[in-house]
Amino acid sequence: MFNCLKDKKERNKKEVNVFVGMNLLVERVRFSENNDGNKKKDIVLLPAKIISTKYSKFYVIEIQSNFYHQTYHLAIFKTDFHEKVSNNILKL
Repeated sequence: MFNCLKDKKERNKKEVNVFVGMNLLVERVRFSENNDGNKKKDIVLLPAKIISTKYSKFYVIEIQSNFYHQTYHLAIFKTDFHEKVSNNILKL
């Protein structure tokens, strides 16, 4: 019984073709305080690019920060990447 459910779940999962130079957006959540002292949740979309796929277990992503035009690199496991990406938006 459980094997048939596992197969159904696997069929619903979409595989994304990942290549070097692929552009995507990274969704980051930022918390800030209002003037009232209440915390507010802001969602920020940052532009990103895949810069390496040569490693067997993870991808290296370059993320453009919105603070002084800095960039930083993030290594993410391939299995986590395919679970968290949808419509070229990576939710971290």
